[in-house]
Amino acid sequence: MTTRKGRWAPLGIVMGVLAACGGGGGNAGTSSTGSGGADSGVSLSLSTTAVAETAGTDQSAPTAAFQASAYGLTSGQQVYLSATYSKNGIASMSAATDSSPITVSIQFQSPATLGAGVYHDTIKVSECYDQGCTQQVTHSPQTVSVTYT
Repeated sequence: MTTRKGRWAPLGIVMGVLAACGGGGGNAGTSSTGSGGADSGVSLSLSTTAVAETAGTDQSAPTAAFQASAYGLTSGQQVYLSATYSKNGIASMSAATDSSPITVSIQFQSPATLGAGVYHDTIKVSECYDQGCTQQVTHSPQTVSVTYT
């Protein structure tokens, strides 16, 4: 079994903007401060907390995806989604930001380049009221554990 220590790479300063999706109701939440979010009525939800992919060294690099949703937004309210990830087995990440939930795609590194082994990565997903992510929504940040064999 091979494991490499990771480097962290940003998915982007702002992956996307969610506007008026999910739930409805709740407070506008503009006074939320600090990591982990205050009870603002807006919350982050991920479709999974673990991703596992397998590929042989004679196969092409696989892809995987998960979804991120914002619940409790009021009409016209915006939040920003961003992510950082380690790069042991992950080559890159991207997001389809044209609708909610947002689909986050993971492109893994070539198995021929990595060689046989088990590679572990962590994705940290944050959803915030501001682009600088100083005011996070409830249940933010969250992590997704990634295993690539």
